[in-house]
Amino acid sequence: MILVTGATGFVGHQLVRAMRSRFPGRPIRILNRAPPQSSVLPDGVQVVLGDIADAKAAAEAVRGTHVVIHLAALQTNARVIQEMRRVNAEGARNLYTAAVDARVRLFVHMSSAAVYGPRTPLILSGKTMPANRSRPIRLRNSRLRKLFVRSIQKKQG
Repeated sequence: MILVTGATGFVGHQLVRAMRSRFPGRPIRILNRAPPQSSVLPDGVQVVLGDIADAKAAAEAVRGTHVVIHLAALQTNARVIQEMRRVNAEGARNLYTAAVDARVRLFVHMSSAAVYGPRTPLILSGKTMPANRSRPIRLRNSRLRKLFVRSIQKKQG
């Protein structure tokens, strides 16, 4: 079983369609906050409703999977920074923890160029600021990746 988060997004829905086409017999599950439109996903994809920022929902979605492909995230222009941290950092941590507990064989975390912010610098109070407002989230996720790798190594021996 393969779990895909962010499966209704730009990359995610194309990935799920490609996987269904290339591996027609492989079960695919998605974790999504709301029921997806029927035209977004190919037939036979299992939908688990929940929020990755909810540890129980993440654990339920990961249970029984061998592969987790984590694409879900909020972009810098989507919400306030606290909501981005809740979804992007806490959600990733929940998935990593659930994957370690479930002994998932492969965990792929893919990001987007959107984490670098708008293409032009932000101008506030006449001063130019770097367009990289999501750096604390990326650093936190980097720490989570190291924690995840260490957890896997401990469980393997």
